[in-house]
Amino acid sequence: MKKDTLNLNLAKLCGLALPFITLRWNLFSFSFTLFLIIISFFSVYLIVKMRKTIYIHKCDIIYIIFLIIALFSLLYSESASYGLTRYIKLLIVVILYFIYKNAFYKQSKYISIILKYSIYGMTIMLTYLAYIYLIKFDVNYIGLSTAYPTRESRNSLSFVIVIIFGFLVSDVLISLRNGNLSFFKILLLGYNFILSIIVQSRALFLIILFYLVIVLITFIKKQKQLRTMFALIIIIFAVFIFLPNSIKSSINDRFSTLATFFDDDYVEVNNSLSARSELLIRGYEIFKENTFFGSGFGSFMFYGGINSQISHNDYLLVLSEQGLVGFTVFIIMLFISVFYSIKNFVYRKNFANLSLLLSLFGVVIYFLFINAYDNILFWVILSFISVNYQENSLKNHEIENLYNLNLNLLEISYENNWFKGNTKC
Repeated sequence: MKKDTLNLNLAKLCGLALPFITLRWNLFSFSFTLFLIIISFFSVYLIVKMRKTIYIHKCDIIYIIFLIIALFSLLYSESASYGLTRYIKLLIVVILYFIYKNAFYKQSKYISIILKYSIYGMTIMLTYLAYIYLIKFDVNYIGLSTAYPTRESRNSLSFVIVIIFGFLVSDVLISLRNGNLSFFKILLLGYNFILSIIVQSRALFLIILFYLVIVLITFIKKQKQLRTMFALIIIIFAVFIFLPNSIKSSINDRFSTLATFFDDDYVEVNNSLSARSELLIRGYEIFKENTFFGSGFGSFMFYGGINSQISHNDYLLVLSEQGLVGFTVFIIMLFISVFYSIKNFVYRKNFANLSLLLSLFGVVIYFLFINAYDNILFWVILSFISVNYQENSLKNHEIENLYNLNLNLLEISYENNWFKGNTKC
């Protein structure tokens, strides 16, 4: 009982720490978030206590191939030192993927707890950042740094929100499906939506809008919950109406250029489209010159002796640095993960499976606006999806074996009865 209580508390702590990406420990060129430290400790603890062994499943071979391709491309990188730093980070998160996957296999109940408590963690974090930026700094947006007001690193904040907002929407949808949706969860959804809008990331807004469309469609299908749907809409509009005019004006100006489908960290709003267009052109030119194997891992920013920003697009980054070979493997990685997450939800329509499915969809879309495929949160999601898929496959295999066993027993019983019947004759 004490052991289980410790595990539950560690899982809750992991969830609460997940969104706090600024709480980190720096070591040389790398930094480790509080969440990474806690979940790594928790995983090692589970592996040691349960006497588990680390193994690589056949479905994980694609990640090894991607690592090998990245290592090969590092050999002809335009910046070997920068490329090596990035490769070490990628190698670390892939190793952690295997550790987390083996740790939580047959312990998936803790996954749901981590996902659930990350919602509370995000609410706390956004509330704190709103206080710092809107009240203390007296600006019209929410940023990540608490030392001074800045729009830099907003993509990192938005990336975290994209992931956890998927958990929040899933919690609402599953509660609606089970008939136990509370007003508190509706309030939590509306509250986090408003704070996420004040972050003023257009890419984030589009993805959250995608999430909310799913919620509204589900509400409409559940006609008995139409009142709840209208309550959610009223809450959102009421809060927005009472926002200061300066904030509403800033949001309106920010989203008036939504048609560009760009979000900026390092450039002004008016220059966002042109800056992103230049990066797309640069990536395409690099790809044309190095079609099959790319320009080398870590080369995008330094290719041709010309320094530039990072690509702000993971698909473009992989295509230009690792060519068609690496890009194909990367797409296969994402396709397999999406396929597994869909299979998981079809097999068992619960909170964890829907959360991971929606968040993965959000991440796959957000990769168009950010460089984060080596982010630990992405690989944590992949590990959780893989855990649930393997557990579901194991249960299906056990059910199939049990079914075959019952058929064999029935066949044996029938043959025995037939034999006895013939003997009596």
